[in-house]
Amino acid sequence: MTNNKLSADERNTVEDYGLRREPLPLDPNHLNYMEPYLGQGPYNWQSYVILPPQTDKETTEREDDEDNEEDPGLNWYAISLSHKAYSTMYVKLTNGDQVGAQRLTEMQYRDMVIDNVRAAGSDMRAIRFLGIWSIQNRPARTAITEVFRRAGRDVLARGAVDVTPADGPAFLECVRNNPFARGQQALLERHAQETGGAFVERFVFVSEGYDAPPGGNTEIPPYEPRLHIVTELGRPSS
Repeated sequence: MTNNKLSADERNTVEDYGLRREPLPLDPNHLNYMEPYLGQGPYNWQSYVILPPQTDKETTEREDDEDNEEDPGLNWYAISLSHKAYSTMYVKLTNGDQVGAQRLTEMQYRDMVIDNVRAAGSDMRAIRFLGIWSIQNRPARTAITEVFRRAGRDVLARGAVDVTPADGPAFLECVRNNPFARGQQALLERHAQETGGAFVERFVFVSEGYDAPPGGNTEIPPYEPRLHIVTELGRPSS
């Protein structure tokens, strides 16, 4: 149950918001989009899911339905402490992508990321790579397609496009138009102390093209590319 005695500013953990964290199985191939940027393995990924409060009825239904064992909940993520990497596998904190959509939890995505890293035994100052796997959000997919177009690349073919702060307007457009890039930028700006003053060194927009494995993602039609983001963070020199 949510601790209503705490104000929104005082709530720091998923438990403070009445949410639950549980381990969730992970196909290692899901992280193939990110691992080339991390260096040599093994990566020792840990994978968890954030679930809403569970009612007695939901508990019974969960026990009766084995498929629920792979329910991505509100947020499914993976973290590699050895390679300082965090990947969002799935996130759905609102009913729909539109501005003002009903929230499924009061907890903000950026605060959830920070608590997820902390719960794994680390903190954001150690994280160098942030990833977003298999993006479904339509505005984000449109923004990534535009990045490929501006670079003269075909988003329907396998490939990646880097965008850095040195790209000026193109970088600002990425942050403005892509909800995930915008969310990461907000995380770094609003939690500068927790992240060690981290900043975006580069966005890597990744397309797996038409030959992406089918997976179980029914929200992406079979003839659209699977798209991901890898964000490399930098920090001020000591």
